[in-house]
Amino acid sequence: MIRDADYFKDFWNWFDLIGNTLFIFHFIEKTFFEVDQKDTKTNLMLIFGVGMVSLRSFSQLRQFKHFRVIIEMLKQTLLDMIYFLIMFMFLVFTFSVQWIVANSNRQEELK
Repeated sequence: MIRDADYFKDFWNWFDLIGNTLFIFHFIEKTFFEVDQKDTKTNLMLIFGVGMVSLRSFSQLRQFKHFRVIIEMLKQTLLDMIYFLIMFMFLVFTFSVQWIVANSNRQEELK
């Protein structure tokens, strides 16, 4: 049984709380205030609210036996991609510095 203080210790409960709060703020702003359709703040609240609730729903698929393995595999793949992207960005940075150094001599020659 979850006590009141333990509710905020769970990571997914924060997703629920923030996502639903953003939905409520979006609804209140659209209902009671004159808001333009192109209002960026209101649209961002809706986008982040939908994103957070969707991520929470995605994690709830683990309750079904067939999805459990797929969700865990996807989670592990995304974690492994973080390390790959760090190495990839390091390589891109290294080659860009080499390119700048190599082209700096050409710029001096053209002057």
